[in-house]
Amino acid sequence: MVIRAMFTTVLLLVLAVWCTAADDGADLSGLLSLFGDALGGGDSCQYNCNNGLEPRARKGHVATTNGCGTDFFRVDVSDYPDFEKCCNKHDVCYDTCDEGRSSGRHDCDQSFQKCMKKVCKSTSKKGALSTKQKSACTSTADLMYSGVVAMGCGQYMDSQKEACVCKRPTQNGL
Repeated sequence: MVIRAMFTTVLLLVLAVWCTAADDGADLSGLLSLFGDALGGGDSCQYNCNNGLEPRARKGHVATTNGCGTDFFRVDVSDYPDFEKCCNKHDVCYDTCDEGRSSGRHDCDQSFQKCMKKVCKSTSKKGALSTKQKSACTSTADLMYSGVVAMGCGQYMDSQKEACVCKRPTQNGL
């Protein structure tokens, strides 16, 4: 887990440098997808139990948050402080047992993206962002969303291991 976190940190630093040098509107999804499989990314990120057991919420588990980033790498969202709330909601979503729903992680990531886009839209409506700043806000939201999609599987699985306990399936009516 520490190696994956260190690799993620290095990757995010490379992405930050690349983003700084890239033209406006650059598509990062291709670059992020190159690293996604190495970090456990992809479409098949679902927590499952062995031996026919099913994941259920661990009694007494309290979801935790760490803001935007990982334990080893913080994402500076000072230009868009309300992104921090979106990041914390995303952390709680990952750290809540999805009880075997195949869309669990996908739902968390989609909600994360919607939250950040809403921040950009509402901040812009208040007149706090120029058109260029709104575009930068939206690009930052897209980058952060692409990052969790490409590299979030390991963190999601680790969180599910903490949030869930594997139990025998319940039988209806018995």
